[in-house]
Amino acid sequence: MTVTRHGATIGYFIPARAGHRDLDRASLKEAAAQMDAMLKRAKLPRNELGGIARELRLWRKKKPK
Repeated sequence: MTVTRHGATIGYFIPARAGHRDLDRASLKEAAAQMDAMLKRAKLPRNELGGIARELRLWRKKKPK
């Protein structure tokens, strides 16, 4: 898209794809809902879930980038 001022081209505008952000958010919400359902079916104690989350954070910090 061309941006003009008084009929003269002063720049170009490339619109971002806003729709992808919405799709990403919807996908993350669906994944979270599925994870919640899996955890409920597994019937893990709440304190065990915290331990798993801590282990994951430690693993991610150690993981080479």
